[in-house]
Amino acid sequence: MVNYLTFDATGIPPGISLATSATGNSIEEGRLMRLTANVTDNVQVRDVEFFVDDVLVATDGNYPFEVRLIAPGLSPTRTSFKLRAKATDTGGNATFSEEVTLLLVKDATPPTARPLQPAPNGVAGNVRTVAITFNEPVDGATVAPRLRVYSAGADDTLGTADDLSFEGDFTLRNDGTAAFVQFANPLPAGRYAATLQPGVTDLAGNATTRSLSWNFRALEGEDTDQDGMIDSFEQLNGFDPAVRDQNGNSLADGLDDSDNDGVPNYVEMLLGLNPRDAFTFPPTRDNQLDRDGDYLPDWREAALGTDPLKPDTDGDLFTDEAEVTAGSNPLDPQSYPLGARPGPTTVQVLNLSPDGLFVVGRPSLEAVIVSTASGTTFAYGRPPVEVVALGRATNAPSFAFGRPPIEAVVLSTVAMKTFVLGKPPVEVFAPGRSTNSLPQFFYGRPEIEVRDE
Repeated sequence: MVNYLTFDATGIPPGISLATSATGNSIEEGRLMRLTANVTDNVQVRDVEFFVDDVLVATDGNYPFEVRLIAPGLSPTRTSFKLRAKATDTGGNATFSEEVTLLLVKDATPPTARPLQPAPNGVAGNVRTVAITFNEPVDGATVAPRLRVYSAGADDTLGTADDLSFEGDFTLRNDGTAAFVQFANPLPAGRYAATLQPGVTDLAGNATTRSLSWNFRALEGEDTDQDGMIDSFEQLNGFDPAVRDQNGNSLADGLDDSDNDGVPNYVEMLLGLNPRDAFTFPPTRDNQLDRDGDYLPDWREAALGTDPLKPDTDGDLFTDEAEVTAGSNPLDPQSYPLGARPGPTTVQVLNLSPDGLFVVGRPSLEAVIVSTASGTTFAYGRPPVEVVALGRATNAPSFAFGRPPIEAVVLSTVAMKTFVLGKPPVEVFAPGRSTNSLPQFFYGRPEIEVRDE
């Protein structure tokens, strides 16, 4: 049932004021801008008309009453332009806003771009178009050679030797604010990157100096309702492939979490999970599933673009979880946690005690063991390193220092105590025996959990 307000027979016109996205009373020529009409009425507003220099440019019949337009070009005969809006209610009563005049200034700012489709880190079926949008009109001749689409190739890892470039037909939208690469056939299923290199210019010749890149995954199969799940998967799992938001909660079905397991439906599709069952592989809950054992749950790997079946997606000797926790890029083999570089299997040892101190690091570590407490001390870091420190000193405090992706300091040990340091991204065990009563201290970075066991 739809209820409408009655016809406005009061003869009282609406109230209206006009706001713009411009800063102050001026705007750069060719800049995309927003006009918003703030309207009040005692019954109901029918529509709002927008005018530029007394010429009608748009009509909006729905709240919010606004329109986007491009500021005109600056010329000797045009140094400003006028804006106003007209609100009309259901009784035909109308009011004009006060006129707003904006001064035009020379465009001195390079354009900015953002992905349009597919969405960054998104999933789409039968991808035939990759698009990018700009905040002002651009010169299409400078966009075409700089907008590229690549697939991750057979290894499903971007930035490696088997990446493939896909060429399509380039078009620029009539107003110059969006560019499209269209393919004759849908992109094969897999992981993709779209890139826009620097050098794109606006109509005033201002050029971009920074690149733009985003990743997405293409699926084979139609996604009729564009909800992020292909039709066949929706039908198999009880969704309507023609309805984008089946339960009416304002979320596309692919972004919803139908089984309340913390994993969006589209991610469950990518991972081969059941979006209607929180325990696809019992007894493990779907949001805790970690099939490659790298301490990064499969659902997070799918969202990040890492391989849920490979603990070190980019092959740089640091696990995906360690890189995510430490802030490096798990998809870039040249990105390392905290600026680290893969090290040798045996690392530096300082202050070697007379009875022998041995340090072993696997597969990659920078570490210094200064000395060990009386007795035998062991230190382990997992993942992505394994450190074994064997040594014996006379009644001295124990120190262990590891970088990166961990920083951990053991200042001294208490007799017959075992401590766990570093979750995530590492577990460090420091059992020790001493003949004094020095307390046990721990210090660790980043994001560690210290537990006395």
